[in-house]
Amino acid sequence: MSVLQWGDVPTWGLLVGAGVTAWFAKRAYDAQGTELKNLQEQADDQAKQLKLQSDQLEEQRKVNERELAVLDLQQKDLAATLDQRRSEQAALVFFWTEYLEQDPRAGQAAANMDPAGQAKPPGPVIAVSVKNTSRQPVYDITIRLGGNKIGELRILLPELQEKIFYGPGSEPNAEATLEFRDASSNVWERDDYGNLTYQGEEYVG
Repeated sequence: MSVLQWGDVPTWGLLVGAGVTAWFAKRAYDAQGTELKNLQEQADDQAKQLKLQSDQLEEQRKVNERELAVLDLQQKDLAATLDQRRSEQAALVFFWTEYLEQDPRAGQAAANMDPAGQAKPPGPVIAVSVKNTSRQPVYDITIRLGGNKIGELRILLPELQEKIFYGPGSEPNAEATLEFRDASSNVWERDDYGNLTYQGEEYVG
């Protein structure tokens, strides 16, 4: 029969206490591990969500860029169409110049008398012919030669014989310009190279 050694009781108690402490420590460690795992999984899910949102935003940005490019092209096409429609009549109004050694207008000989009363041959002139081949009249025609106004006309009807203006022929290479207002009150200028330039809209009350 064994005899209980009471002197071992404190040691036994310490062992039991250490075991209990270790058990609680392991439970705490396991709980922390589970929590960390859950947090890691949540962080991974959030990262995936952020990546997905980032990809979606990038794709949306590309879509927006494509849509903006299409809208810009449509706007340019619309502007070009409007410009073409606006200039439809103006494109059919034109002029040309001709250098003439003698002034063909009647009565010019009498105006060119020398001091002795002898008729002088008329000097050279530049004839500027304007024609309206559109279906509507144009208005407020102004012809300039070398920057100087040489003629004006209130209205030029369509499909009529050209109207001729004359300017001095002292500068055969002087540039001519034609300014007029179309039936929609748009003001235009055409140079002797054929370039047509929109000058704005004139209000006609």
